[in-house]
Amino acid sequence: MDELDRLRPVGNQVEKLQARLATFESGSAMMDLGRKLHNLQAANQELMASAQRGWALEKTLKIAHEEAQVLTRERNQLAAERDVLERLLLAGEADESAGKDCDGQCTSCSPAVLGQCVLYVGGRSSLLAQYRALAERLGIRLIHHDGGLEESLSRLPDMINGADAVMCPTDCVSHSAYYQLKRQCKRSGKPCLLFKGAGVSGFAVALARLSVGQFSLAGKPVNLV
Repeated sequence: MDELDRLRPVGNQVEKLQARLATFESGSAMMDLGRKLHNLQAANQELMASAQRGWALEKTLKIAHEEAQVLTRERNQLAAERDVLERLLLAGEADESAGKDCDGQCTSCSPAVLGQCVLYVGGRSSLLAQYRALAERLGIRLIHHDGGLEESLSRLPDMINGADAVMCPTDCVSHSAYYQLKRQCKRSGKPCLLFKGAGVSGFAVALARLSVGQFSLAGKPVNLV
């Protein structure tokens, strides 16, 4: 009897193993594993798709943030240009109404280049009359070189030497004129303002900077905002 009691657990284990073996042989266990594997693969694909959507959204947000920063800078630049134009126009109207009673303290009497000759290299020839009109509001005599479009670059050194200061829009001038101007101004120590924006408003902002003594002697474009 004791021997049977000892063998009974072994017999139970054998029966369980036989049942499991029968299950494997019937293929039901493999089918169950197959279903689980399929479910795991489907879940993994869904996770990957969600991750890709998250990465795409993150990229889109980054691009939108960068575009917003660019638009903000453009808005600030346009606002600065608008303010300068308004000040120049108001100053011109005030000076015209005041006649010759100005005591040297008015807005247009900026000391840095007042009554001086400024060379403008490049820009848009079609806007030259407007450039000169704005310069005159600050008491500046503006001379112009088109940057090599029709005028010879060989004239640049003499024109630079004959001017009190030089200004040049870096986005509207030939490479040859730009580099020759930089070399000549560095060699002679001539005050020079390099800036971006060849339109009338960009010119007005640059002129206002120039009129208060803001130059880029080393040839680096000045941030006009």
